Amino acid sequence: MANLYNFSIPDSSPTFSYSPNREGEDVKSGWKSFYSNSPDSTYDSTHQSPNNPSGTSSHSTSMQGASFEISFMGTAVYIYGSATPGAYTTRLDEKEAGGQPSNGLLASYSGLAYKQHTFSLNVTQAQNLTIMSGTFTVGVGDKGASIKETTVPAVTANSDGSSFLNSAAFQTSGGGTFNTNHDAQGYPRVDTNNAGSSIIFHFSSASALRVVGSLNYDHGAYSATLSPPGGVSTTTRTFNAVSKWFAYDNIIYWESGLDRTQSYTLTLTNLDEGKYLDVHEVVLMDGQGNGSGGGTESGGLGTGPIVGIAAGVVALLVIIGALLLFFWRRRRHRDRLGGPTPAIYSGAHSMMPYPTQTQPLLDSHVEPFELPLNFAPYADSSITSTKQSKAASLSNTRYTPPTHSAMSSSTQQLGNNSNSWSVAGALTQSGNTSQTTGSQEKGTPPSSSTRIVRQETDAGPIPIRPPSPQEEVLPPGYNPAWSSGQS
Repeated sequence: MANLYNFSIPDSSPTFSYSPNREGEDVKSGWKSFYSNSPDSTYDSTHQSPNNPSGTSSHSTSMQGASFEISFMGTAVYIYGSATPGAYTTRLDEKEAGGQPSNGLLASYSGLAYKQHTFSLNVTQAQNLTIMSGTFTVGVGDKGASIKETTVPAVTANSDGSSFLNSAAFQTSGGGTFNTNHDAQGYPRVDTNNAGSSIIFHFSSASALRVVGSLNYDHGAYSATLSPPGGVSTTTRTFNAVSKWFAYDNIIYWESGLDRTQSYTLTLTNLDEGKYLDVHEVVLMDGQGNGSGGGTESGGLGTGPIVGIAAGVVALLVIIGALLLFFWRRRRHRDRLGGPTPAIYSGAHSMMPYPTQTQPLLDSHVEPFELPLNFAPYADSSITSTKQSKAASLSNTRYTPPTHSAMSSSTQQLGNNSNSWSVAGALTQSGNTSQTTGSQEKGTPPSSSTRIVRQETDAGPIPIRPPSPQEEVLPPGYNPAWSSGQS
């Protein structure tokens, strides 16, 4: 979709095609032109004065059956003027509607498909109807772009009054005469009054254009051919520049919906011998650079953008292929080396402390080792002897296990000696201790065959006490007896 732009065209433009004529003697016989500041009384019918009008233009008629039409490439049309309700009908393409003027608007059609449309109005009753202008929503340049206008003059005027054709953009064709020497400083223009003579304009980098020239009583019909075709100019079109008033700066041709990448040639050809056709300047319109959309519905991408897109896709595929090859070779090398791939901390996980467990204290029982009741490590020595005599007795005597009778009759006690062992079972049944003053029985150390062996008993499974329940403390309840008002 192209960038939408409102084009305002005055009623005086020859692109409004009036029928049965565009300039009649009165409104009852056709259309007649008016200017708000130029009454008919100021008009010089001898044409000794230039008859340049002033003010806002309009076309009026009260002739039943009078009509006009205009074509455009766009999405909306608004026709301004005044009329009697129900005294006219309007048609857009194949859709017709009764005329209902409102607030200076004769008709409006909006929200149309972006394509070529033709609007027409037909007077159905002998009531006065006036048209002042039309506004058309057309396409100019890329969507969202700002509009830039470039003015190309047809004639270059010198300060001495001489002038010549702007041959960089214009050329003439045909056997007629072309004049650039009149009114050079006031309104320079190129004209011809020979039938078949053409004024040719070459242009490019434009999405729309308008050709500006003059109207007068001695101007006539002309044709416009755009090559290659564009907009609504798909074939040669015919217009008429006749007017009662000598009006400058009128739009004698306009077109929109053009391809800005295309070079065009516009040929304007005079059709009436002795009648004039002139061109003052051409205004080119373009919109590029800020748009987010590209072209109109009928347009497409140019060769440059297509090549750029293709090159970008190829480059992207090459990069992706290189990355895949790199990672494949890296993995293959890693597999040859062997070994697991270390895990890499990604930061997506957090380390949790291992929960501590409190084990209750366990009760256990170990049965102590017991020696024979009459075991005496120091043979042939007195309990009250010196340390030196003890050492001698340890090296020169042997231990002889006591007999069962000796164990039962003797109550020898060694526990009072700080250097002696504490022997289990050395206490008498009465709990009294006695100190032996005599010598002990001599004996030999026990052999492995005579050693007493006792099997330890396993304490069994470790009992685990269940943790005691926690005590819940509740606040005291209220006792009514605490009240100071009660005894």
